[in-house]
Amino acid sequence: MKNYLPLLSLLAVLIPHAAGAANCDRACLKKTLDTYLDAVLKHDPSKAPLDAAFRYTENSTVVATGEGLWKTATALGIPGPDGLWAALGIGAASVAAAWSALRRDPETAIVVALTGTILFFPFFHPHYLVQLLIPAAFLAGRGQWWGLALPLLGWLPGPALAPVAIVATLAPLLPPGFLAISVGAGLRGGAAEFGTDPTRP
Repeated sequence: MKNYLPLLSLLAVLIPHAAGAANCDRACLKKTLDTYLDAVLKHDPSKAPLDAAFRYTENSTVVATGEGLWKTATALGIPGPDGLWAALGIGAASVAAAWSALRRDPETAIVVALTGTILFFPFFHPHYLVQLLIPAAFLAGRGQWWGLALPLLGWLPGPALAPVAIVATLAPLLPPGFLAISVGAGLRGGAAEFGTDPTRP
Protein backbone atom coordinates (compact mmCIF):
# COMPACT_ATOMS: atom_id res chain seq x y z
CA MET A 1 0.00 0.00 0.00
CA LYS A 2 2.91 2.33 0.67
CA ASN A 3 3.59 2.59 -3.06
CA TYR A 4 0.24 4.33 -3.51
CA LEU A 5 0.48 6.85 -0.67
CA PRO A 6 1.76 9.62 -2.95
CA LEU A 7 -1.47 9.40 -4.92
CA LEU A 8 -3.50 9.94 -1.77
CA SER A 9 -1.48 13.03 -0.98
CA LEU A 10 -2.16 14.35 -4.45
CA LEU A 11 -5.89 14.32 -3.87
CA ALA A 12 -5.50 16.81 -1.06
CA VAL A 13 -2.65 18.97 -2.33
CA LEU A 14 -1.53 18.66 -5.93
CA ILE A 15 -4.82 18.46 -7.78
CA PRO A 16 -6.27 21.60 -6.13
CA HIS A 17 -2.93 23.31 -6.80
CA ALA A 18 -2.99 22.41 -10.51
CA ALA A 19 -6.71 22.93 -10.92
CA GLY A 20 -6.27 26.47 -9.65
CA ALA A 21 -4.43 27.36 -12.83
CA ALA A 22 -6.58 29.01 -15.46
CA ASN A 23 -5.78 26.53 -18.24
CA CYS A 24 -4.82 23.33 -16.45
CA ASP A 25 -6.33 20.59 -18.59
CA ARG A 26 -5.87 16.81 -18.45
CA ALA A 27 -2.32 17.05 -19.78
CA CYS A 28 -1.50 19.65 -17.13
CA LEU A 29 -2.83 17.43 -14.34
CA LYS A 30 -0.89 14.45 -15.68
CA LYS A 31 2.31 16.49 -15.78
CA THR A 32 1.72 17.61 -12.19
CA LEU A 33 1.22 14.01 -11.11
CA ASP A 34 4.31 12.81 -12.99
CA THR A 35 6.40 15.60 -11.49
CA TYR A 36 5.30 14.72 -7.98
CA LEU A 37 5.91 10.99 -8.40
CA ASP A 38 9.29 11.64 -9.98
CA ALA A 39 10.23 13.79 -6.97
CA VAL A 40 9.19 10.98 -4.61
CA LEU A 41 11.31 8.44 -6.47
CA LYS A 42 14.26 10.85 -6.41
CA HIS A 43 13.68 11.43 -2.67
CA ASP A 44 13.67 15.18 -3.27
CA PRO A 45 10.56 17.12 -2.12
CA SER A 46 11.98 20.35 -3.53
CA LYS A 47 11.28 19.04 -7.05
CA ALA A 48 7.57 18.48 -6.29
CA PRO A 49 4.94 21.21 -6.87
CA LEU A 50 3.84 21.25 -3.24
CA ASP A 51 1.52 23.82 -1.73
CA ALA A 52 2.72 25.81 1.26
CA ALA A 53 0.10 24.02 3.38
CA PHE A 54 1.29 20.57 2.28
CA ARG A 55 1.07 17.99 5.06
CA TYR A 56 2.12 14.38 4.54
CA THR A 57 0.78 11.43 6.56
CA GLU A 58 1.59 7.73 6.67
CA ASN A 59 -0.68 5.32 8.53
CA SER A 60 -2.60 8.23 10.05
CA THR A 61 0.61 9.79 11.40
CA VAL A 62 1.94 13.15 10.21
CA VAL A 63 5.42 12.71 8.74
CA ALA A 64 7.86 15.51 7.96
CA THR A 65 8.20 16.25 4.27
CA GLY A 66 11.17 14.29 2.99
CA GLU A 67 10.78 11.51 5.54
CA GLY A 68 8.98 8.17 5.40
CA LEU A 69 8.08 7.13 1.87
CA TRP A 70 10.13 10.01 0.49
CA LYS A 71 13.20 8.08 1.60
CA THR A 72 12.10 4.51 0.94
CA ALA A 73 10.17 4.63 -2.38
CA THR A 74 11.95 2.71 -5.14
CA ALA A 75 9.28 2.03 -7.78
CA LEU A 76 5.65 2.63 -8.68
CA GLY A 77 2.90 0.28 -9.74
CA ILE A 78 4.48 -2.85 -8.25
CA PRO A 79 2.31 -4.50 -5.58
CA GLY A 80 4.08 -4.94 -2.27
CA PRO A 81 3.35 -7.53 0.42
CA ASP A 82 0.09 -5.78 1.33
CA GLY A 83 -1.14 -6.08 -2.24
CA LEU A 84 -0.16 -9.75 -2.50
CA TRP A 85 -1.88 -10.61 0.77
CA ALA A 86 -4.93 -8.69 -0.40
CA ALA A 87 -5.08 -10.72 -3.62
CA LEU A 88 -4.77 -13.98 -1.69
CA GLY A 89 -7.28 -12.92 0.97
CA ILE A 90 -9.97 -11.60 -1.35
CA GLY A 91 -9.50 -14.63 -3.62
CA ALA A 92 -9.94 -17.06 -0.74
CA ALA A 93 -12.94 -15.13 0.61
CA SER A 94 -14.58 -15.03 -2.82
CA VAL A 95 -14.23 -18.78 -3.34
CA ALA A 96 -15.42 -19.46 0.21
CA ALA A 97 -18.45 -17.18 -0.18
CA ALA A 98 -19.38 -18.80 -3.49
CA TRP A 99 -19.02 -22.26 -1.98
CA SER A 100 -21.22 -21.30 0.96
CA ALA A 101 -23.85 -19.94 -1.41
CA LEU A 102 -23.83 -23.19 -3.40
CA ARG A 103 -24.36 -25.06 -0.13
CA ARG A 104 -27.38 -22.81 0.48
CA ASP A 105 -25.73 -21.29 3.53
CA PRO A 106 -26.31 -17.55 2.96
CA GLU A 107 -25.37 -16.50 6.49
CA THR A 108 -21.86 -17.96 6.20
CA ALA A 109 -21.49 -16.54 2.70
CA ILE A 110 -22.35 -13.03 3.93
CA VAL A 111 -20.00 -13.22 6.94
CA VAL A 112 -17.07 -14.44 4.84
CA ALA A 113 -17.68 -11.96 2.01
CA LEU A 114 -18.15 -8.98 4.35
CA THR A 115 -15.07 -9.73 6.44
CA GLY A 116 -12.91 -10.43 3.41
CA THR A 117 -14.02 -7.29 1.60
CA ILE A 118 -13.32 -5.00 4.56
CA LEU A 119 -9.92 -6.52 5.34
CA PHE A 120 -8.50 -7.21 1.92
CA PHE A 121 -9.92 -4.91 -0.74
CA PRO A 122 -8.01 -3.27 -2.34
CA PHE A 123 -5.20 -3.80 0.18
CA PHE A 124 -4.73 -5.75 3.38
CA HIS A 125 -5.68 -3.32 6.17
CA PRO A 126 -4.19 -4.30 9.58
CA HIS A 127 -5.96 -1.33 11.21
CA TYR A 128 -9.30 -2.90 10.24
CA LEU A 129 -8.65 -6.06 12.26
CA VAL A 130 -11.43 -4.97 14.61
CA GLN A 131 -13.68 -6.41 11.90
CA LEU A 132 -12.66 -9.86 13.14
CA LEU A 133 -15.51 -9.31 15.59
CA ILE A 134 -17.81 -10.30 12.71
CA PRO A 135 -16.62 -13.93 12.36
CA ALA A 136 -16.03 -14.05 16.13
CA ALA A 137 -19.68 -13.20 16.87
CA PHE A 138 -20.87 -15.58 14.15
CA LEU A 139 -18.87 -18.48 15.60
CA ALA A 140 -19.92 -17.71 19.17
CA GLY A 141 -23.55 -17.71 18.06
CA ARG A 142 -23.08 -21.31 16.92
CA GLY A 143 -21.55 -22.35 20.24
CA GLN A 144 -17.96 -22.11 18.97
CA TRP A 145 -16.88 -19.80 21.76
CA TRP A 146 -13.20 -20.10 20.90
CA GLY A 147 -14.00 -17.75 18.01
CA LEU A 148 -14.12 -14.86 20.48
CA ALA A 149 -10.32 -15.11 20.70
CA LEU A 150 -9.90 -14.16 17.04
CA PRO A 151 -9.90 -10.35 17.54
CA LEU A 152 -7.24 -10.76 20.23
CA LEU A 153 -4.85 -12.14 17.62
CA GLY A 154 -4.62 -8.60 16.26
CA TRP A 155 -1.91 -8.05 18.89
CA LEU A 156 0.45 -10.46 17.15
CA PRO A 157 3.52 -9.10 15.31
CA GLY A 158 2.90 -7.46 11.95
CA PRO A 159 4.03 -10.31 9.65
CA ALA A 160 1.49 -12.67 11.28
CA LEU A 161 -1.53 -10.40 10.87
CA ALA A 162 -2.38 -11.12 7.22
CA PRO A 163 -2.39 -14.94 7.71
CA VAL A 164 -4.46 -14.47 10.88
CA ALA A 165 -6.96 -12.36 8.93
CA ILE A 166 -7.28 -15.01 6.22
CA VAL A 167 -7.76 -17.84 8.74
CA ALA A 168 -10.33 -15.81 10.68
CA THR A 169 -12.18 -14.90 7.48
CA LEU A 170 -12.46 -18.56 6.52
CA ALA A 171 -13.20 -19.85 10.05
CA PRO A 172 -17.00 -19.61 9.58
CA LEU A 173 -16.69 -22.42 7.01
CA LEU A 174 -15.93 -24.89 9.80
CA PRO A 175 -18.77 -27.31 10.60
CA PRO A 176 -21.17 -25.84 13.21
CA GLY A 177 -20.33 -28.59 15.69
CA PHE A 178 -16.54 -28.16 15.43
CA LEU A 179 -15.24 -27.52 18.98
CA ALA A 180 -18.68 -26.23 19.93
CA ILE A 181 -19.57 -25.80 23.59
CA SER A 182 -23.19 -25.94 24.69
CA VAL A 183 -23.54 -23.35 27.43
CA GLY A 184 -27.10 -24.47 28.16
CA ALA A 185 -25.98 -28.05 28.72
CA GLY A 186 -23.24 -26.85 31.01
CA LEU A 187 -25.69 -24.88 33.12
CA ARG A 188 -28.07 -27.81 33.41
CA GLY A 189 -25.26 -30.14 34.37
CA GLY A 190 -23.98 -27.81 37.06
CA ALA A 191 -27.47 -27.14 38.41
CA ALA A 192 -28.18 -30.85 38.64
CA GLU A 193 -25.39 -31.22 41.20
CA PHE A 194 -27.31 -28.86 43.48
CA GLY A 195 -30.69 -30.39 42.79
CA THR A 196 -31.98 -27.41 40.76
CA ASP A 197 -32.32 -26.70 37.09
CA PRO A 198 -32.82 -23.00 36.20
CA THR A 199 -33.81 -23.91 32.65
CA ARG A 200 -36.98 -25.66 33.83
CA PRO A 201 -40.06 -23.93 35.24
